[in-house]
Amino acid sequence: MDSPIPDLITELKRLREPLEHEETGLKEKLSLCQAQLHKLDAALLALSDTPRRASRISKRSVTKYELIEVITDLLKSNGRLSRADLEGLAKKRFSEDSERSLSGFGLRFKEAMNDRNFTMSSTGEITLAA
Repeated sequence: MDSPIPDLITELKRLREPLEHEETGLKEKLSLCQAQLHKLDAALLALSDTPRRASRISKRSVTKYELIEVITDLLKSNGRLSRADLEGLAKKRFSEDSERSLSGFGLRFKEAMNDRNFTMSSTGEITLAA
């Protein structure tokens, strides 16, 4: 008698795919909305009658979801990378963005590394999960 488990696994994976695609789309939309809100807030502050504070408008910090996207791109283009190399490349990519702050980057990176999309080999290299 054949086990129904492989069929169940296949079906669950089939059901999961569109949800992952939708999740990615929503994360991208959220990121775009947050960027637009930041720009609008900056414009409102610049045009307001209230005196400006000495400090400049704070930059938005990198989010876990944005890091996951960047890490995924880096692993797709580079294959496997050590954790240190991957963190350095991701940090460099965000440091080039003049509207982003690296405040809290280390913690966000640790959170992103716990995502199911990534696996660590026995040699300590990070790859995309199968």
